Amino acid sequence: IQAGARALGAAHPVVESARKDFLQRRHDLQRQKWDDLIAMHHELMVEACQSQDVELIEARILASSHSPLGQGHPIVLYGKRYLLWLRRALQRSAEEMRRLQCAQLLQGAERDVEASL
Repeated sequence: IQAGARALGAAHPVVESARKDFLQRRHDLQRQKWDDLIAMHHELMVEACQSQDVELIEARILASSHSPLGQGHPIVLYGKRYLLWLRRALQRSAEEMRRLQCAQLLQGAERDVEASL
């Protein structure tokens, strides 16, 4: 392009066409790289969430938020929302487990009292 511009002039239609083609190809390549980056982070986030592993999800959120995607990208926000939901679900499950254990202890104590009477 530069050699053509020197030989024909910067405003020559051939030089302008070559410059336009170059810019379009560069744009297409950058867009493809961006799309590939998004696809990779999306796939990794989905895998992390499917694992139900809090530490793995936290690591994926951190990695994605420090990538070119940034903290506000929908993939990062999805991971954060999913992690919050998972923590709440685990907490509810633990509370339910404690309730069941307490109920079993009370039933056992009730049987012991009835047997001693």
